Amino acid sequence: MATEVLPGASRFEKVKEEREKELTKEHKFDGIKAKPAPDFTAKEAVVKLNAAALKREKHLIDVEER
Repeated sequence: MATEVLPGASRFEKVKEEREKELTKEHKFDGIKAKPAPDFTAKEAVVKLNAAALKREKHLIDVEER
């Protein structure tokens, strides 16, 4: 770019890098890590059957019979 040859362009980059260092110094990235997701395949869940669930099951059975 044409602005790279200007004497202030390099100073701008230096100031920008210094400011970035100051801002990132304040950040704290060490924290509590999340627990791993539980294994849902180890234990079967209790499923309550309501009218919608029964209709879905009936539809799946009907589709398989065709």
